[in-house]
Amino acid sequence: MSHLINATPHQIVLLNSLKEGILVLEPSGILPRCAVKVEKLPSLMVSLEQSDDVLEIPISQSILGDVVGLPEKQNNTYFIVSLVVAQKAKEYGRDDLLVPDAVRNEKGDIVGCKGFLKP
Repeated sequence: MSHLINATPHQIVLLNSLKEGILVLEPSGILPRCAVKVEKLPSLMVSLEQSDDVLEIPISQSILGDVVGLPEKQNNTYFIVSLVVAQKAKEYGRDDLLVPDAVRNEKGDIVGCKGFLKP
């Protein structure tokens, strides 16, 4: 038997085929994230249509660093995390992470998930 730990800041609702909630996982308080390093790049120079003015727009690049705040692997336990965390942690051999397979309503809002994805 496996154990699921919601390591996101959001409630996760698993839906059946009728889009009815069959399992609710509250946030555990564990919030892994990827460290991010920001590097400045050359600015983008844009000409304004209404004048001869040029607008200088700063451009930066974000580089994902290590995953922080993720507990060690536990027997028969899966951590539900964000896609970014799961993909980065996979580089370190983590195979115990799941990502919600989101279900959206007609407005595009996430209303639950139909299962989980392995990165």
